[in-house]
Amino acid sequence: MFPVLPVAATEFWMTRWLTTVWLVGLGVAVGLAILALLVGLFAILAKLKLFLPLQAKPWLGHSVALVLSLGLAAVVWWGLMQSSERAMTDVEQRLTLFATWFFAAIATWSLLFCSSSRWIGEFSSIAFRGVGAAILTTAAVVAAVGLASTFVVEQPIQTLASLPQIFSAGERVYKISVPGAPTDAKESPFTVAAVPYRAELLTSVVIESNRNIMITDSDSVSRFQMRPVRVEARGEVNWNRKSAIPPPLPTASGSQMFIQNQEIDPAEVVFRLATSPANPEVKALLISALGVIFAGLLFFLQQGVAPRVSAIALAAAKNEITQPLFLVLNLIGIFLILLFVFLPFHTFGEDIKLLKDCGITIILVLALFQGVWSASSSVSEEIEGRTALTVLSKPVDRRSFLIGKMLGVFWVLALMFVILGSWELFWVAFKPIYDAKESSQDTPTWQSCHLELVRTVPGLVMAFLHACVLSAFSVALATRLPQLANFAVCFAIYVVGHLTEALVSSAEGGFAILQFVGELIAVIIPDFEHFSMQSAIDVGNRVPMSFLSGALLYGLLYTLLAVLLGLVLFEDRDVA
Repeated sequence: MFPVLPVAATEFWMTRWLTTVWLVGLGVAVGLAILALLVGLFAILAKLKLFLPLQAKPWLGHSVALVLSLGLAAVVWWGLMQSSERAMTDVEQRLTLFATWFFAAIATWSLLFCSSSRWIGEFSSIAFRGVGAAILTTAAVVAAVGLASTFVVEQPIQTLASLPQIFSAGERVYKISVPGAPTDAKESPFTVAAVPYRAELLTSVVIESNRNIMITDSDSVSRFQMRPVRVEARGEVNWNRKSAIPPPLPTASGSQMFIQNQEIDPAEVVFRLATSPANPEVKALLISALGVIFAGLLFFLQQGVAPRVSAIALAAAKNEITQPLFLVLNLIGIFLILLFVFLPFHTFGEDIKLLKDCGITIILVLALFQGVWSASSSVSEEIEGRTALTVLSKPVDRRSFLIGKMLGVFWVLALMFVILGSWELFWVAFKPIYDAKESSQDTPTWQSCHLELVRTVPGLVMAFLHACVLSAFSVALATRLPQLANFAVCFAIYVVGHLTEALVSSAEGGFAILQFVGELIAVIIPDFEHFSMQSAIDVGNRVPMSFLSGALLYGLLYTLLAVLLGLVLFEDRDVA
């Protein structure tokens, strides 16, 4: 606790609210600082011209980046598997491996292709103008709010002290051998067990032995401070943090663990110790920082790998965010989310679930409208107005034009989700406090506010993938359809995409032709229910990384399908 904050102030409702906001804001600030350091690293590497041979031969650079990314992903994935708290299925392991490779690929490709003199010269124009400046400004505001909350949050030093514990937490297995009792001794001696652990971080303990043993905290009965724990031969002792009994290990500060082997033969004792940080909520800081870093590298990588595509994408995004529609949609979203905070839903204490569900739905609907509108205005209107002819008359092919427009729409959606998503999370952290005051209950802890915020993030990620997939199809259709027809077709895709599972299940066991049509629709039209998080939000379940990885892969595959569809439709389109 900082001295400027009295102890009694920790009961203040704003302290509980801003503590979780502080973690996220501090993570964003750390991510921005690391991004700045990476840009400096890129500048140094550009002066050294270390990767110039790879940049001069793109095929060689892409090959090296692929090999490095696969190696890095394998190492990180192995570490994740070792520290995983539960056993994963083969499918979950593959999906986790894919997500790990995806982020490793962003890091390696950025290192190889952003460390060039050309990219350094263009950095200021892509980072401080247009959509890059808008995203950077929004992130800076979030970071500023978090940093400004530092002096009014609860126990910031103690919370940050848990950050190193994240990397050492997990399950550890220790095997020790305890010598048997001498035949001429009156009683078995006590042997010191060199098992490292921190009692305050233990979440579960499992002790197995092939002999009868006793565990205590001293080698003398007169100095016992804990009740001795007996482990039967070929039996085990189980304990977890939710147990009413104390752990079967010494917990006093400075105490040692002693084991008494009560049989003549040596005992083989196995300890399975699971630990977690004292404040596991500090993971939000790390995740926020990593999210900012990888999002920034992805934005930089676009310019480093495909500068022509990036120029089209940034120009399209800049044009859309300067339109009045973008501002109006964001203002509508900000107003409705704020309204949902104070609007009584009469759900018997479950208003926060409706706030999260309604907030994510509003952001998704507004983003879908913005995405389809941007696709029509940046592609269809440019083709009809002969503006596309001017662009294609330069050394820009149709593939670069289409992909650039699609990326531009994606960055517009990303900016909208950053703005409205941050606003949603800000008030989701406040909602438990507001509901407690309305029902005359005690103010919830900041950990409860933090838990509600964390459970909302996967829903926002899934909604963003949902918006990107439908917007990708809208860009593809905009090469042939005018704006009104594009809206109608995209609305039909949206409706059918949410009814895909119902169509397939209703066609089963019926006519063969109906079953074929249902399965065909399920293949062609994306199943948007894969991006729905309503059930998880209602139940309050944790969303595993493998589920998000599967949604990411699913979204990338249908985005690629939309790109191929757009290239086919745009290939012989007369733009003159």
